[in-house]
Amino acid sequence: MKVTKLRSAEQRRRELLDAAEELIADQGIHQVKLRDIAGKAGMTPNAALYYFETLEAIFEDVLARSLTRYCDDRQLIADGAEPPAVKLRKLISAGLPGGPEDRLGRLIYEMGSFARTDAASAARYITLFERQVAIYMGVLEAGAARGDFRLGGPAREIARSLVVMEDGLGLALTNKVQTLRKEEAVALLETYAGTMTGLSLREENENDA
Repeated sequence: MKVTKLRSAEQRRRELLDAAEELIADQGIHQVKLRDIAGKAGMTPNAALYYFETLEAIFEDVLARSLTRYCDDRQLIADGAEPPAVKLRKLISAGLPGGPEDRLGRLIYEMGSFARTDAASAARYITLFERQVAIYMGVLEAGAARGDFRLGGPAREIARSLVVMEDGLGLALTNKVQTLRKEEAVALLETYAGTMTGLSLREENENDA
């Protein structure tokens, strides 16, 4: 009986988080209220508070789950058996949202405004930044060790620059009115990465096509 109740509670929590993710991505975090999340999950607000003490607690778990999913997907690319140049191109593409309809991308950028006023969430974004830097660093250093890359600076600085550029371009891509397409954003990042690795990633992509 206890196991069944535990599973039921976990399921209810997932339903609330799923509902919150969808609402935040579609409406923006500042428009989402506890009653909206509870209603979408088929509960009353009081019932939702049985599983999460506050609305902010729901937001914190949504953020943690989203950032984990984002980083884990990129880590799989970095851990693969492909050459570093292929991994670098795939990491660049995977790090950018597809556009305003990219739910995970919109969710992560929307949650950024919550992190500006919540210390715990801000710490998660710092961890996200450092994890992304570490992923890029691993690929850059592996490419240099193989002789594939001729790095134009310290691997960490190149990696940090790539992540900062990703953040800015990703924000532009998730805006309701886009100022550039994903293909253009990818090209900008690949041009920088190519300059800093001594390898024409754009040319490699064209050859692959």
